[in-house]
Amino acid sequence: MRHMVSYGQFKRRRAGAKILLVLSGFIASLLVCTLFLLGEIFGFWNMVTHQPKIEIKPQTIHLDNMEPGAVEHIFFELENRGNAKVNIVGERATCTCASSLNLPLTVEPNRSAKIEVRVSLPLHRSQYDESILFMVATPKKLELIPVRITAFVPHPLPKPEEQDQQSDISSGQ
Repeated sequence: MRHMVSYGQFKRRRAGAKILLVLSGFIASLLVCTLFLLGEIFGFWNMVTHQPKIEIKPQTIHLDNMEPGAVEHIFFELENRGNAKVNIVGERATCTCASSLNLPLTVEPNRSAKIEVRVSLPLHRSQYDESILFMVATPKKLELIPVRITAFVPHPLPKPEEQDQQSDISSGQ
């Protein structure tokens, strides 16, 4: 013989089943969100702890008023605040008047190193504005980090033909 259920009992059981279904869906979505957030947190943590954090200071050096043809040695500081060593493997400058003197260079984790750059200022141009891209190799990629050097040459030397004319004028007097 079958057990008969009244309509009221049926509605209560059905409402209980709906609540249980909604509650299990909520718990399942909460579990998925928790797993997602934990994955994001640990993924971010993994990225933060295993990636080098590289910074070159200063990004721009201003040399102000300089003599024409002057040769300056300036320094940039590379800081490696990550947990992996980095290698500065080279540089590319916008002209041959700026070049680094101590590359390639390896910087250990949580250390810094100075990059020496030799700059030859122009003889006949009053504004100097050059960029250098340092090539920094990390364990996972090659980064190009730009720096900039600016200077003002207030009184450029006369061009060679102008010097000859001036010396002719002064010798004729």
